[in-house]
Amino acid sequence: MKRIYYDKDGRVKNPHFPFWKPWTLWGMIWRTLLFLSGLILIAILLGLLIRGCSEKGQNWSNPFHDDGDGYQPDPQLPDSLKDGTPVKDWGTPLPDMDELPAPDDNVIPPVNPDSTITDPKDSLAQIVPDQLVVFFNSSDVKEDIVKFAKEFKKLWPDPQYKVAYYNQQAGTMLLSVPKEQRDKVAEEIVQKITGIDFLLTTNEMLESGQQQYQPQDPAFKEQRYMAYYKLIQAPEAWQITRGAKDVKVAIVDSYFALNHKDLSERYVDPIHIASKTTAVFPPAGVDPAIASHGSHVAGIAIGTAGNGQGAHGIAPECTWIPISVATGGSITAFNLMEGILYAIYRGADVVNLSIGRAFPDGVDKTPLGDQVQATSLSKVKQQIWDYIYKVAADHKTIICTAAGNSNILMGIDPGKRNNELVVKVEAVDSKGQKAEFSNFGEVPEAQLRYSTVAAPGVGIHSCVANGGYDDWPGTSMASPFVAGAVALMKTLKKDLTPQEAIKILKATAKQTDTQHRIGPTIQIKDALMECGEGEMLNFDDLMKDHTLLIGRWKSTHELEIVDNDNKKVDDIWTYFIFNATDKGTVENKTINLSRTYTAPLSVTWDTNSLTIRQLDVAKSNDGHTLTKDEYLCRPDENRLLQVSVMRDGKERYNFHMEKVE
Repeated sequence: MKRIYYDKDGRVKNPHFPFWKPWTLWGMIWRTLLFLSGLILIAILLGLLIRGCSEKGQNWSNPFHDDGDGYQPDPQLPDSLKDGTPVKDWGTPLPDMDELPAPDDNVIPPVNPDSTITDPKDSLAQIVPDQLVVFFNSSDVKEDIVKFAKEFKKLWPDPQYKVAYYNQQAGTMLLSVPKEQRDKVAEEIVQKITGIDFLLTTNEMLESGQQQYQPQDPAFKEQRYMAYYKLIQAPEAWQITRGAKDVKVAIVDSYFALNHKDLSERYVDPIHIASKTTAVFPPAGVDPAIASHGSHVAGIAIGTAGNGQGAHGIAPECTWIPISVATGGSITAFNLMEGILYAIYRGADVVNLSIGRAFPDGVDKTPLGDQVQATSLSKVKQQIWDYIYKVAADHKTIICTAAGNSNILMGIDPGKRNNELVVKVEAVDSKGQKAEFSNFGEVPEAQLRYSTVAAPGVGIHSCVANGGYDDWPGTSMASPFVAGAVALMKTLKKDLTPQEAIKILKATAKQTDTQHRIGPTIQIKDALMECGEGEMLNFDDLMKDHTLLIGRWKSTHELEIVDNDNKKVDDIWTYFIFNATDKGTVENKTINLSRTYTAPLSVTWDTNSLTIRQLDVAKSNDGHTLTKDEYLCRPDENRLLQVSVMRDGKERYNFHMEKVE
């Protein structure tokens, strides 16, 4: 297979000989010198390693720094990444009143995972025994929170019954009640507090969906890596677009190592939901799997490309929002739901949820008929999830969620039943076959079809805390592949709705496993071809009819402006305007500097190509200029017109043109 190499700016690099070629005298001499130098370097490093281990008493090759007491942060980590600062406009307190917690006390209380119980009304759910969750669905949430709190305390004045937390921006509330009275209180609240539109449920304990794993060598396994990405058409998709800064991907998960080289760029609005601060970095002592889960998921969806490190995210040029919903080693449904609402209200285009219901061991032994019947349980929780999905859809936010890792029917989880507004992702291996652990969604004999698409989820290489990489399994890893793909779709069509995205994903996916009850495997390039804002030029049609060039065209992804020292100045969108088949105008519109650089163009036609030449430097209205470029247009492998930017006879980068008008 032909390999294409990119430098850090996304430009195509010339291929090089492998180090063992060519077999010339000079080649043999320098290889011998290199070998001897390597031996000396290894001896020095071994000496330093032995010395370092004896002095520090710790094996620093372990990316987790785990000495048996859980995750330990990198000692060089700045305090600003660990401690965080308050997040503005989230959980803004109301005026102090007796029925609500004081502003300084209005925080989500931590939960001890060992204290959870099985829900008497749903044997598959583990809940917090002394908490109830309220979601307000009204036009005046602030007024309803105050009214609800007053009514609640009037009914239950005992201090054991209290509003433990509220958030007027999210429209959420957490009630603390005696565990033995929980179900009775829930029933009476619905009956006695009237005139307020709200939903009430228990607070369920969740898991991150991570399979058991053994940390492996973080070195990149290229053959296996490429097999996964080839399976889902990622390399072809990146020829169309690699994302854009105005598309935001929210990763709602455990914790995030924002100092990791693949995650340290393009993030905005980080928040740790429980503390309402920016402290999304994993705390000391937490389980290593929880410490690194969010980072691993984020790396798959948006990890930086072209930096010579680790993995390559599906949407490496999109902005992302790190949202930590863990408290120590635990995650509850309430924290997760509020994290989703935060993402929506912060303008997320895509939200990834690699978190779901925690099921007991052996649940996969449950007969399929009993699993089907279990999909009728937890109706209130299903209503709340449907409400959140509706809020997301109203904001044109597309939610992608992992199917789960218990090898059972995903619809047992009430958050995995909505087929219209949420993208649900099962896991396959590199050959497109169902991962043995993956939940499934197809039971046609019972007229149940919960599946949307499948994606790679076995041995996926991505980021872990303290700057390392590892290969992990799980539908947690499959979901961000699809979230990244949806972000690329949003790059081409910003107003894409969840309904449209689901329709396109399913229509273009490929059924790679016909033996198991899962959906088809995502095909990213084909999905992108279906969701562009405008048509792309077919090269053969254009050669037959040159007038097809007339119109306004836009590059399918952002390009870069660099200064004379090759330092990035800004990102631009490139537009071509042709009012005739032999001439036109180029417009380069910057994203941050609000400049538009224009220049006249000429068009020369050849048998198998056309050349668009810039006749002068592109000038902005405030006197700045851009280098004069030449654009060589040829067919790609799909016979679409591909534009290669040429400068000094060398290909800088390429893109497709999408018709705007």
